[in-house]
Amino acid sequence: MTNDIFVGNNVRVSVNPLIVEIPGYNDPGYVSTDKLAAFPVIGFRKEVQTLEDYRTDFTTKLSGDVTINDTSISLFEDSSDPVYQLLDEALMEKKLLRFRSLYVIDGETKKDNDAGLYHIFNAYVTKKETTGSENSVVTTTFNLSPDGQLFTGFAEFSVPLNVGDYGIGAGTEEIAGVKDLGLLTGNRCVTVDATNSDNPYNSGTSAMAIQHPDGQGWELIGSSVGNPSIRIRNKQQSGETVTESPWVKVYTELERPTPEDINALPITGGELKGSLTIQEYLNVRKKISAPQGEILALNSNEINSTSVKVKGKEVYSPSNKPTPLEINCVALGETLDAGVF
Repeated sequence: MTNDIFVGNNVRVSVNPLIVEIPGYNDPGYVSTDKLAAFPVIGFRKEVQTLEDYRTDFTTKLSGDVTINDTSISLFEDSSDPVYQLLDEALMEKKLLRFRSLYVIDGETKKDNDAGLYHIFNAYVTKKETTGSENSVVTTTFNLSPDGQLFTGFAEFSVPLNVGDYGIGAGTEEIAGVKDLGLLTGNRCVTVDATNSDNPYNSGTSAMAIQHPDGQGWELIGSSVGNPSIRIRNKQQSGETVTESPWVKVYTELERPTPEDINALPITGGELKGSLTIQEYLNVRKKISAPQGEILALNSNEINSTSVKVKGKEVYSPSNKPTPLEINCVALGETLDAGVF
């Protein structure tokens, strides 16, 4: 059996009831404790298989699977501690938990600004034992039976976030928030003043900025006055400058596209600048006016009109007969008072 050896007195133990397939140090769900009563020890043993090779006088040894030894966690007796409660519940329900131990090695004393080596493994809680009395510290030791693989790595922590950093908790009179709209400075909430030339609205509002590590992202901004509306745009890093697309409307039931937005003719009327082809029927309830137009071909079964003109000339029909004067004639029964015959 071999044990990893660490020198120091700063260790963090966390427990996670949520178990994902590939563990990571920053997985959500970890609960930490400050009631640790003893330095945890992670031991493991490696199977070694010896093989004889007929081609040589020496034997060959192959390294096999690594098995984690049973271990334990000792906590100061405190039934209100969340880790204590998780361990106690897992013991009663025979539930698998994920454990994470961080061994701080960078010498920092700030609680949230540490770096170190970590171990992550899954284990069942098989037993608990409480020791101590009224004259000594009461501690509870939980025995753990690891199940599966041991994951190790190095974790490095940045400085803690304060209220207002990246717009978190901002937007108040005391903390206005960041106002770097249009930049690629991390995922954040941005305060946008009404006087900002990049603001598509005429009033103060806020925006959400999301980005990818490869230097591109997008921004989403909404109106804070009047009917709700949304605009979105993307942006890309090019050298030391950031290029932005125009703000684009996100249509909603309160902000529908206009006929101009989609190059359509409104039902209330307008000017159609292109040609129009009608495959079936065109019903006109009142009038069609084409003072400067030209009808190239007309195939009609019936025209209901009191007067039809072609190139400015009247077209006569039984229902639209010319007068005698129009054809230089004398009407029947008309009396002539002068004339030359």
